[in-house]
Amino acid sequence: MKVPLSESAQKLHGELVCWDAVFLGRALSIVDANTLYRLTLRGETYIQPTPFGEVVVLGPEGRLRAKKSPYRRITTDPALNYAYLALAIRQLQDLGYVYIERESPTRHWLRGSDMRRCLVIGQARGMASRTLRGLLTKREVDLLRTGRRLLVVVPDLRTIRHFHAKHATLVRIHLLRIPKDTGVQFLAEQEAVRRARKRELDLAGWHRRKAKIASSPTAPEPGEVS
Repeated sequence: MKVPLSESAQKLHGELVCWDAVFLGRALSIVDANTLYRLTLRGETYIQPTPFGEVVVLGPEGRLRAKKSPYRRITTDPALNYAYLALAIRQLQDLGYVYIERESPTRHWLRGSDMRRCLVIGQARGMASRTLRGLLTKREVDLLRTGRRLLVVVPDLRTIRHFHAKHATLVRIHLLRIPKDTGVQFLAEQEAVRRARKRELDLAGWHRRKAKIASSPTAPEPGEVS
């Protein structure tokens, strides 16, 4: 029988089922650090290091809870891109976009304030023009027929500027820069906190035992041999 999740842990689990990965900062806005640490120790979550910071994905137990195979784990680049898209979509929702549905882990449908649907795609390292041209070739007829658009999330405009200029009627851009961060800190920091707390508890326990022995009526007097 699985250990029941707290309300905040259930919310995090739901986010990871929806997006497949979220940045560590987002996870810590849902659960506190101690809860995330314990979830990771139990295999409910896994902390994945990436060149742009740590991201949180479902661990083996979390995948089982979501009725997914526990033996598959998301590798670094997909995990980073899933978390990047999740962050971008939250920003777009703050700008007035409405989330409609997920087409795949890397493609989501939103509706803008003009009521037109947008297929949101993007990668944390940027998308090559060749990739975008191939996708637009497959989708162009349907986008024109339905009045929908392609909304591309990018960290900079270098590789997409000319593509956007050529297809401005069908393509929109959302700029989302994220700093590089190769640190792997969360688990190490939480383990240090756990060890420090254990030392404090052990020391407090030793003092309690010493005080109990000293106050015992059968305790030997100073200088007396028991």
